[in-house]
Amino acid sequence: MATLDNLESPFKPSILGATPAPIPGGVYEYFVPDDIVLGGRQTVTEGFFTNNIGVLETFHTSSTQAVLSSSRYYLDIYQSNPLTDSGSEVQFDISYAKYNGITGGDTWEAVYSASDAIYRQYANILLPAGQSKFTFAGSEFTFAGDDTGNDDIFIVNLKRDKLKEGLQAGYWQLNLSGSGGEISLIDESRESDTTAISVGSGVGSAYYIVSGTVGAAGSRTGSAAANPYGIAYPDLGILVLNSAQITGSDGIAEDFSVFNTDDTNKNLYTAIDLSSYFYMRNEEEVHSTHYFVRAKNQKFNFSNNRTWVTGSGMVIKNQDMWNDPKVYVTTVGLYNNSNELLATAKLSKPIQKSFERELLIKVRLDY
Repeated sequence: MATLDNLESPFKPSILGATPAPIPGGVYEYFVPDDIVLGGRQTVTEGFFTNNIGVLETFHTSSTQAVLSSSRYYLDIYQSNPLTDSGSEVQFDISYAKYNGITGGDTWEAVYSASDAIYRQYANILLPAGQSKFTFAGSEFTFAGDDTGNDDIFIVNLKRDKLKEGLQAGYWQLNLSGSGGEISLIDESRESDTTAISVGSGVGSAYYIVSGTVGAAGSRTGSAAANPYGIAYPDLGILVLNSAQITGSDGIAEDFSVFNTDDTNKNLYTAIDLSSYFYMRNEEEVHSTHYFVRAKNQKFNFSNNRTWVTGSGMVIKNQDMWNDPKVYVTTVGLYNNSNELLATAKLSKPIQKSFERELLIKVRLDY
């Protein structure tokens, strides 16, 4: 049902020219089926980063986090310096994960034992039952064994509050720079022959990450079957990067295998920071419903504002309105059957309502 803001009685005073009767209640009007029209649904996309920006060119970490041991296996990445900008927000996290953790008894073994937990956490979320390692098809870095797969991965985990319903597949690009040059990473979702990837329950779609750029025609280079740089999970906002491929002959030729106090994650952060380019869009499906709010001539001609009446009898204060009251509609409220306000629609300007004027207001509700 609907109500028009500050408009109440559907009744006209019964005795014209005389003191009117008290204003009766009744501010609600029920919709009939013809008043509600389903408007369909559409996919809406926006820039992923803070303030709906589509391209991030500066990257910052927190000096506070840098002194914590947690920075050795994940880093929060901001769009601006959190120490100097109160509007700085975490845009995404980067994590290093290694199956079975760091071994060999070095001094950093205890520090990096969490890398195995991170690996298994993402494997449990993203991989199908019975598969415990990430496998990048056709990669020379897989090995034969009880469980063929890659031991070392990096994870780019996008912040959920900016993701909406998911990452727009095919419309993101992450550049990485290192001593061996620069690579541009995209997913293969817009290719005509995408490779099927097995995923866990509820994960949604998954696409191999390949070399290329996002252009008007979606230009592509490289082959997902031959040299994938990772796997993108757009519905969850997760990019799993094949660390060996990134640092291989087709990558940026950085050595990410030096697992000291803080270099593992910071190497990837440096590669992202040097490139100064991360293009990303989110998407969501918006459903629309149109409500036709009809204020007929006999209804909504009075106000429930207490300053409009006087005395215990609730008589209209302005006598000029006894015979011809006029009010102005500014807001439409949509209520449920328990008279709980669910949504409001503001008019661009007040519209006069009287016994001689009827209003038809179309409200579009997107959700």
